[in-house]
Amino acid sequence: MHVADYFQKKIWEKVGAEFDASWSLDSQETGFEKMESGLNFISIDYAKIGSMLLHRGKWNGEQVVSEAWLDQSIVAPNLLTPEECDTPFMEGKPAGYLYHWYGIVNDNGEKDFFAAGKYSQHLYISPDHNTVIVRTGYDSGEVGWWPPVLAQVAALADVQL
Repeated sequence: MHVADYFQKKIWEKVGAEFDASWSLDSQETGFEKMESGLNFISIDYAKIGSMLLHRGKWNGEQVVSEAWLDQSIVAPNLLTPEECDTPFMEGKPAGYLYHWYGIVNDNGEKDFFAAGKYSQHLYISPDHNTVIVRTGYDSGEVGWWPPVLAQVAALADVQL
């Protein structure tokens, strides 16, 4: 089964995705989906995936992704060492990395996690602040490192007015 078909059956349909997605392929010859990049869909559907992850893999009461898998794969236990940072994107950044997810410590000392796209798109999840943020764009704008900004937004979203 192709990865895209598996993803559609096991996750996409279960979270009620509203639009079709696409997945970049390694080549037309093999038709194999790139696992490290190239999953493309619109913001509302990113928010739904983020909400499912925020709720420990549940969507509308159904366990879509197991909590055990999330515990193993979403939040890196340690920050990356300088030797592990082989790209400018992560160099000198206070973040961990595990299975295509990055993690940072928020203002309360708890771990938030996020996925980052090539053009500084982010799906940021703060369980501590019960917040999901989707950031889209063609570049990083005037911000060199978005996660601390998104952590501040998550903290502000949690403030009682």
